[in-house]
Amino acid sequence: MSYAQQHGVDHLALIPRVISHGFWLELAVRTFGLLLLLSVRAWKVNTPKSKTPFGIGAFNLVQASVFNKTPGFEWLRLEPGDDYGLGIMINDVGGRTRLAFADNDLSITWYDNLGAMFRGLEKNMFGPGAHYKWWRMLAAVFGLWRSEEHTSELQSPCNLVCRL
Repeated sequence: MSYAQQHGVDHLALIPRVISHGFWLELAVRTFGLLLLLSVRAWKVNTPKSKTPFGIGAFNLVQASVFNKTPGFEWLRLEPGDDYGLGIMINDVGGRTRLAFADNDLSITWYDNLGAMFRGLEKNMFGPGAHYKWWRMLAAVFGLWRSEEHTSELQSPCNLVCRL
């Protein structure tokens, strides 16, 4: 909260450390994270005068005075991407969004197994993310796995994006 106040941030989105058990679940989680960060151009969020929206379901801190200028949560009702929609609403009213990685301060167990992840994400990863084609989703998972074979240690999506 002090960071948001000190830096004049209206919306702070924090990316947590995701706890995953098992190789395939870890790979799928990292693939999703990388594709998400790349698709929303996350590296642009913190640039001066950025209008790149971002929101994440794990953590969004929003200044009430800015949120009250938006259409509110009714606009996001039944939206699979309500977290990202929050970022859009904040930007539309001139709010300043910042994105940070909270590996040490915020962690979640997102899914217990790969099947649960695929079922849970079919509304956005399988849908818009893979154009409703299961083979595209599997190709993305395989592509990341192949790229990881050539590195000495697994990298989190934030490390991959920050190096771009």
